[in-house]
Amino acid sequence: MPIKPGQVSFAGGEASPFLYPRIDLAKYQTFLRTCKNFFVHAHGGVSNRSGFRYVATTKTSTKKTRIVPYIFSDSQAYALEFGDKYVRFYTDGAQVVTAPSTPLEVVTTYDEDDLADLKFNSSADTIYITHKDYETKTLTRYGATTWTLAAYTADNGPFMPENIDDSLTMTASALNGSTVSLTSSTGYFTAGNIGGLFTLKHYMEGNSQAETFTTTADGTSISCYSTWRIISHGTWSGKFQVQKSINGGGTWTMMREFSSADDYNANTFGTEEEDAPFLVRIKATSITSGTCSVDISTDPFYQDGICRCTSFSSSTSITVATLVDFGLTTATNAWSEGSWSDRRGYSSDSVFLQDRLVNTGSPDEPMTLHMTETSDYTSYIRHQNLLDTDGISIILRSRQLNAINGLVALQSLLVFTSSSEWLVAGKDDLFTPTTTYRKPQGYRGSDGLDPIIVGDTVIYLQSNGQVLRSFAYSFEKDGYTGVDLRIMSSHLFVGHEIVDMAYQQDNDSIIWMVRDDGVLLSMTIMLEQEVIAFAKHETDGLVESCCVIPADGYDELWLTVVRTLGTFVERMQERVQSTDVMDNVFLDSFVGNSDTMSTSVTLLDHLEGQNVRIIGDGVVYPAQKVVSGAVTLPEKRLDKYVGLAYNADFGTLDIAKSDDKGMVKGRKVKVSNATFEVLNSRGGWVGPDEDNIYEAFIPTRDSLDEAPALFSGPRRVAIGASYSDGGSVFYRQSDPLPITITCVVPELTP
Repeated sequence: MPIKPGQVSFAGGEASPFLYPRIDLAKYQTFLRTCKNFFVHAHGGVSNRSGFRYVATTKTSTKKTRIVPYIFSDSQAYALEFGDKYVRFYTDGAQVVTAPSTPLEVVTTYDEDDLADLKFNSSADTIYITHKDYETKTLTRYGATTWTLAAYTADNGPFMPENIDDSLTMTASALNGSTVSLTSSTGYFTAGNIGGLFTLKHYMEGNSQAETFTTTADGTSISCYSTWRIISHGTWSGKFQVQKSINGGGTWTMMREFSSADDYNANTFGTEEEDAPFLVRIKATSITSGTCSVDISTDPFYQDGICRCTSFSSSTSITVATLVDFGLTTATNAWSEGSWSDRRGYSSDSVFLQDRLVNTGSPDEPMTLHMTETSDYTSYIRHQNLLDTDGISIILRSRQLNAINGLVALQSLLVFTSSSEWLVAGKDDLFTPTTTYRKPQGYRGSDGLDPIIVGDTVIYLQSNGQVLRSFAYSFEKDGYTGVDLRIMSSHLFVGHEIVDMAYQQDNDSIIWMVRDDGVLLSMTIMLEQEVIAFAKHETDGLVESCCVIPADGYDELWLTVVRTLGTFVERMQERVQSTDVMDNVFLDSFVGNSDTMSTSVTLLDHLEGQNVRIIGDGVVYPAQKVVSGAVTLPEKRLDKYVGLAYNADFGTLDIAKSDDKGMVKGRKVKVSNATFEVLNSRGGWVGPDEDNIYEAFIPTRDSLDEAPALFSGPRRVAIGASYSDGGSVFYRQSDPLPITITCVVPELTP
């Protein structure tokens, strides 16, 4: 009697050959031998993937390109084409143009070899672009066709640790100005310092000023950084104010006011928090009788003058423009160099956390993080009396100085380097300059590709680019830990690196990965259901990069694909379950002419001279060569799609069942028939393996003018297998038609 071991779930995805004999594994019953151009649904069924719609040809098809996402909101999202010294824009499924056939383009400084190392981080209409060899840039959207690329400029930091060589001093030729000479006691400067910051610290003694008023008058100003003190004397009637100026005496504002009617004198102090030293003075606003004497003084402080290098003269002399006045023109060994410059390099990554912009340090500070002041993304100010909102600099102290190459902001900050993973957090989850701590979480390392967040779990690639890991908080371990996600499908990674990743949350929770050989991988992930299912996707070309942006009710995968006639920007058609065959498209680099009853499809110049497949109103036509950018159908059709065909292959593992003779595995068996449970499907070829298949699902038409309808339900077909080891079933869809398989029941003859 035949054995009918049904496989009702394929949630294990394509399994590694190492697992073919592992019938002891519970997941064995969900594995597939082949899952190519199919993807796995979280509920366990599989569907052939949708096709890629042609959008545009990249500007520089002979050079590398990269597609990256910019998401302002669910209704305003862009895919950005970065190429050799340019960026172009796509939204609402099309390229943004300034005139017909004139793509909107912004010039950049990045060449094709820089693209892989660019990192992107956005807030509202501004995208922050980082690269270790380039000054950070901001790409700002002012409208769909108005974008501006500018330098990200911070005038008050961050700075490297303070100089520790007492003999190495810096001297400014003036307290302020746009052409101040900065001199070092020994050769220190290079031309790479141009554009970089320096800060010089001087000790400023306290100041005092005695004033006597018999009428309205302004007192003499003195310098202050935070704390001022006053004592008034005498018997007098009237009012005086303590005032401050933050612009060198140009304008004055009142801090405190005091009055007397022959009955009062003041003895008090006040503290002001400003980003730089300021002026204070006494102003008598009315003296109606007597003499008012007021002593005003300020506490000593350290003045941190800040300047930017504008030109290089020699190793001991540069010209600078002051941003914050120097305190003195005497030499000081208390100075610091700015963290970012052509000499030191620049930030390689950034992220937003608790309304701060977090940047990595330069290559000269590989294990450093710099956080801006709260709510000010260009300020790294640190007051002498630290405020909770001040900028924060953190050094991850480790045995190996491997550069930070990944940042993830959750409730805390997760930091990845090429050799370790770190947690950076604040006391009570609040980041301040005095409450922030760091703690290593592991020593596996990251390859630098942007990690992906799925729910509250981070997915990242280890340092060799071949191991995909989860990274999530464990209450039991009170720390972050994870597992190797690709272990069951490791054959898809061996010998290759992943060069790009993107997460498509809707509709099926899939992480898409681009391999270094141009093959696209998918991983359906639903950790709460223990679903980790890999599949391989091939096309007539090489996938170069990918990203995901929101579309109309789903997340849309965008790609750059190197094909015969160039590199194309393409987007994956949404895969829907529908009884209308034309609601899905299963052709690559396809175009469509819809709602026009005609026999031709045009706009195919990108596929000139290639053999393409055609579907019109559900009827599949034989392959045809594109001539003069068009193909012609033998009859008029309303909805028509033309593109490159691809095979979708599905194969089961050997059957792991027992009969009265014991385990079937390892015995000569015959799969004579199989029942496929399908949903909204049509067509296909079946057999015991890919070398022995025949067309089995031949649909019937109600009339010659109408395409066959899609079918849902069980279909029993002959497999035509001979006796062989194990027994398996293979299915191929080679037509641009939908197929969803929810169950396979082979009939096994031992």
